[in-house]
Amino acid sequence: MLPSDFIQEAEISDLPSDSLRFLASEIGIEKFVKLWDRLRGRSIAFPASYPKKIIEKWLRRQHNLNIKDASWRLGVSSRTISKIANKVPAKKNIEQPNLFSTTF
Repeated sequence: MLPSDFIQEAEISDLPSDSLRFLASEIGIEKFVKLWDRLRGRSIAFPASYPKKIIEKWLRRQHNLNIKDASWRLGVSSRTISKIANKVPAKKNIEQPNLFSTTF
């Protein structure tokens, strides 16, 4: 674990690359240096697409959003949203009458 006085010395402008400076500016230099210390020497890559499970959970909460708007908001293709949306069960708002009961 790094000493706190070392972390205090870190400045975003001291970082060696644009991608590291970008990340540090997004999460804060203190959190960035702590991540660097814990993940030192490892390479991390973020996939271009979000995990389908996260998209599916998000789609479940979007009741009035069409496929085109959802794909635009997430930055994925309409086909991706369509494939995931077809797996998400529709929310039932209307109760169906029981056809076997004697009263309606």
